[in-house]
Amino acid sequence: MVFSDKDLLHGAAIARLLLEGDALSVRCTKDHHADAYEIRSGDATLLVVFKYSTKKRSPWQFSFASPQVDALHELRALNPTLPLAFAFVCHTDGVCGVFLEELGSIGLGIDILAGSNVSVSRPRAGSYWISGPGRTRMRRSIPQNRWSRILKTAPAIS
Repeated sequence: MVFSDKDLLHGAAIARLLLEGDALSVRCTKDHHADAYEIRSGDATLLVVFKYSTKKRSPWQFSFASPQVDALHELRALNPTLPLAFAFVCHTDGVCGVFLEELGSIGLGIDILAGSNVSVSRPRAGSYWISGPGRTRMRRSIPQNRWSRILKTAPAIS
């Protein structure tokens, strides 16, 4: 069996979480979304949707098709108490981990993701910057090491 770019990049992102040294449980939610996983470590559980780019250099572009967003709605309905994060895998540069709620600062929510594009850029030796529709940029950057700590920084869902 030949590995695809998707297999390699998703695996590398999950391996980065394993390197933190905590026990990790990863369950694919392919019945609902082919690129979403439920990830558990200790008391923390998170739904993570992986998006990847094979472009070698910044900026990396990510899009959301309607069927993907429909699947997100379904996942959210099945797991309303779990935080939802996106793992924007930027080829071999790293993973920009961001929570759905944070995308609200650039005008993106689960109801308006369909047809939207997200751009992730990173200056040399810098943090990740996320831009959304109309090139609206998040107010703060995402540190490179955020992905490895994503389970520890998950927001509480009410």
